Formats: sequence, structure tokens, C-alpha cells
Amino acid sequence: MKVKSEHIKSFEDFSKSYRVLESDGFGTLPYLEKRDGNIYYYFFKLDPEGGKEAKGYMLTIGKYSQYEDTPGAKNSYSVLNVNEIGTELVDDIAIDKQDIPNLNDTIFKLSDNELSRFLEQCAKAVGDYLEQNSKVVRFYDEMQTNIDAKNYLEFLKSVLVSKLGGEWTAQEGSNPKVVVISR
Repeated sequence: MKVKSEHIKSFEDFSKSYRVLESDGFGTLPYLEKRDGNIYYYFFKLDPEGGKEAKGYMLTIGKYSQYEDTPGAKNSYSVLNVNEIGTELVDDIAIDKQDIPNLNDTIFKLSDNELSRFLEQCAKAVGDYLEQNSKVVRFYDEMQTNIDAKNYLEFLKSVLVSKLGGEWTAQEGSNPKVVVISR
């Protein structure tokens, strides 16, 4: 690869001039972040149990809830959704070969161990989101709309909520598919 001999004045200039290569992965982060307005997309891969093929996931943090009223200022809450996507699609999105897919209602199954690892990755992404959006005090978790897993709320509390810190709690929402995480 030939390096350009021009001076880079800002990060935006750098990001326009240089693209992520497939061999670069996601750098030092365990996820790939993309943003479209006030919607954040976090992509990550997990190797499932039993040596099966890796699975890709798209965690979406936005403002629209399909189940709950969202009172309060828009900067005080967010909505979590997730989709399982192909690992090749994650790679293609990383190098801007593919557009970000729309959310769908396809249900995927996670065993206890997979759910724990999945929620740990989600906690890292949500932590990153909170660094960029510090006024958020409530999440409407609609991920279990697409996840088939036993004891979801208990795993959510013990993995994701505990990683966020002691001031965060989780409780069932008014809809059985929603968990409200708040501080």
C-alpha cells in the first residue's frame, strides 16, 4: 500500500482518505460502530459453542420503541434492538461494501453461555454509547423480541446491568417483550 505524502489536518480528512481494510478487523475494539443521525449501530461476531460457524449481530440503539411510550426528552432515553446477521455482512459493512440492513423480526436462539457472551458484548457497546450520550438515564430493551432464550431478565441483570454499574437497575416493562433499564 502506498502512503500519501500529504498532511492530514483532521480525523475527518483521514477517514475520508483511508478506508478500513478487510485484514484490519475492527482495530482494537470488539465491535464495529456506525452512526446514522441519532441511531447507533454496533456490529460484532461471536463464535458459538460446539465449533459451529461464527454468528454476526447488529445491535441498534435508537429512539423509536414499538412497544412503549417514551416520555421525557429524546436525549434522556434510548431503545435497544438486535438482529442476527451474517458474518460476511459484518465484514462488508466494515469496509463500506454493504449498507446497514433494516431491522427485522427474525428470531434467533441463544443458549445460556451464548446469551451471557452476547450480553457482555452488548454491555461494551452500551457503555460506549453512554460515553457519547451521557444524559441517557433509561433504555427500553426490546432485544428479546428477536432472542429466544431462557431467563433473559436474570442474565440481563447479572451481565449487562452489572457491567454498567451499581446505579443501573432493570425491570420488566409494560409489554412482556420489553425490559426497562434505568439509573
